[in-house]
Parts: sequence; C-alpha cells; structure tokens
Amino acid sequence: DAVADANVYDPAADAWTSLPPLPAPLGSISVAPLDGKLHLVGGRNAHSVGTHTVFDPAMKRYTTAAPLPVGRDHMGLVPYGGKLYAIAGRIDDFNHNTSYVDVYDPKTNRWTAGAPMPSQRSGMAVTLYHDRILAIGGEYSGGTFTNNEAYDPRTNAWLSLARLPEGRHGTGAAVIGDALYLPAGAPVNGGSRQSDTLFVFKQS
Repeated sequence: DAVADANVYDPAADAWTSLPPLPAPLGSISVAPLDGKLHLVGGRNAHSVGTHTVFDPAMKRYTTAAPLPVGRDHMGLVPYGGKLYAIAGRIDDFNHNTSYVDVYDPKTNRWTAGAPMPSQRSGMAVTLYHDRILAIGGEYSGGTFTNNEAYDPRTNAWLSLARLPEGRHGTGAAVIGDALYLPAGAPVNGGSRQSDTLFVFKQS
C-alpha cells in the first residue's frame, strides 16, 4: 500500500529518525538528489502518478515542481550534468511498460523528451556508470529481462551492453570503483521468488 512515511538514516549513530511525511501517500516512487535537495518523482497510489515533489533537507520542507509528462512508477531516476533523467517505468502494471526518457532541467522547471529506451521495461536497476545511465533487468508479464542498455546523455543515444546471466527485477545497482554491483532481486516477475546472487559488471 502507498504510505506517506519518510525517515532518514544516520550511519554515525546507526539510527533512523522521522522526517515530515510526504504531502500524499505514494508507493514505488523514484528518488534522486540534485543541488542539495531530494526529488521524488512519479510513483503510485491507486494508479500511477506524475507527481514531482522536492524535499529540502535543510528546511525539512516539501515543494512541488513540474510533473512528469506521463505519470508512471517503477522507473529509474538519475542525476547527471545538473539535470534529472527519468528512465522508462510502467503505467499501473508491468503489462504497460514504457520506454520513455524524460529530462528535467531545474533552471527552467521543465521536462523535455530524450531518446526512448530500445526496450519497454520497469522494475529495473538504474545507475550512472562511466558517464552513461545503465538500465539493467526489469520485469514484464511473462518474466524478467536480461537487458543491459546504456544511455549517453551527451549524445542522446542508447547502446546495448553485455546482458545479465539471468533475468532480474526488483534490485538496485551500486558502483564502487570500476565495478557495478547488482545484488539479489527476483528471477521471475512478481514477488514469488527471490535470489541471493551478486552479479558484477565491468567495462574497460
């Protein structure tokens, strides 16, 4: 279910504290930092939404910004070059995956369209790696994706990279040094099975 709870973790104290709740309950929301603030984009309540809320950690206050052109959830959201990149996602369920790329410029408070992703996916792991935005895995009504596709914001173009050994969704990606780590997730669509594998991707 959608919730409005917000919490912050302090690693030095190994403790969580509460933040002001979201203006409205949401689930499957995408969050990314930009210019010292947190942008909360998309998500769902009863249906997918295009909501764009900005949280100021210093003031502990929410404001609204330009909404997504098409509301969706389970999408990627990555900052690069002073802008935000909203990657793919779904409209209501994984039977309605999208390939949208929307680019938000905080200077103009506007979204513009980028080159769409070659595949329609949601529930992917999305992260910045070697100045490209990688979208890895995801789910659809018949299973999970092994796709590993990279978007270059400098050229507004996609390319395909080495696929996952096995399909995954519902996981994240973290970059440490020259390696991208993709832990666990689910090998089938939905939540009936989980995995304890760790995939590592490197590109020279």
